[in-house]
Amino acid sequence: MKRTVFCLLLLMSALPLLAQTHARMMLWDSHERHPLIWQVEFDGADSLLATYDAIYGHGPMLENDTYALRVYAQPWPRIDLYGKSGLKGLELPETAFYTTPQQLAQGYGADALYVGPSIGVGSLLPWDGNKSIPFSPVERRGQRVVYSTADSCAVEVYVKGFQFQGQSIDLVQRLSMRRGDDWTQVDAWITGSKPDSLTFCTGIQRMQQDLGHLTSDGKAETWGSNAPEKDFNVGVRLYFEIDKRYIVRQLDAEMSTLYIVRARKGHLRYRVKATTTLWKRQTN
Repeated sequence: MKRTVFCLLLLMSALPLLAQTHARMMLWDSHERHPLIWQVEFDGADSLLATYDAIYGHGPMLENDTYALRVYAQPWPRIDLYGKSGLKGLELPETAFYTTPQQLAQGYGADALYVGPSIGVGSLLPWDGNKSIPFSPVERRGQRVVYSTADSCAVEVYVKGFQFQGQSIDLVQRLSMRRGDDWTQVDAWITGSKPDSLTFCTGIQRMQQDLGHLTSDGKAETWGSNAPEKDFNVGVRLYFEIDKRYIVRQLDAEMSTLYIVRARKGHLRYRVKATTTLWKRQTN
């Protein structure tokens, strides 16, 4: 009996370490309580800046044991990267993308990528034939945590009544992670009169300090450094894969490797992955 109780206590103490996926979304709060929420939706006529600032961290987040992502809650729902430096266990409950200097000294990761106007880590944006455009105007826009467990998690961003290429469409984009799999799967469902005729763009960012990039048959890889904090040198490697049946064409933009894509039967699917080498402060 004593051995059984001891084993159970060991198992219970290890449960936080066994969790390898996690998703969260929090409301911004001036009193810094930032309560956890599952879903938020805004009228399309609301201030776009208010939509972005209403969520702490500016969007829903999800992580596995290697990296974390967040999707900005804005008309350009670009995907940002949080890199980890080797600690075991989940970090978003502690840092929520905003690592303190003390946490950084303890080995926590941090925001590893300046996304800016690039495609980020597999963002999905409307394509007007020459450039990406925002999801605007829309009737409604929202974000939600679909589920969050120790083994899998998913978040969604969506728009309703988006006016695009002569159609009014609804689009749901879901990012999902699974325990034991470093890849993040991205699914998009599009409903409209002719959803498969619409063009979108996705892909991965090229680094400001570009050390290389490869593309072939729906696969892309870029590596280098483009840290948001310029006194840090963070090595980042991004991976992207998509079934070539979705691809209209591939092109190299100034800050991104892009794929122009169309849905099949109202559905798009691809996947992304990231690795980081953290975390060195640059010295003069």
